[in-house]
Amino acid sequence: HSSTIFCSQYLEEDWYQKLGGKDNPLTDAIMDRISFDSYKIPIMSLDPEKDISMREVYGLDPSQAQ
Repeated sequence: HSSTIFCSQYLEEDWYQKLGGKDNPLTDAIMDRISFDSYKIPIMSLDPEKDISMREVYGLDPSQAQ
């Protein structure tokens, strides 16, 4: 058994378009494999009006980023 972690800046609904559109059978197959028996952890913006880096939110020094 193994696990795979997918991280994306797009919402899951937008993945279809990024993978080739809803009419593409390959897209359906990929999305079925990804989303079946999965856990989703959405990370939403604290303030939708202002895009803030998580480093800023948690007071981390940007110069320490790798």
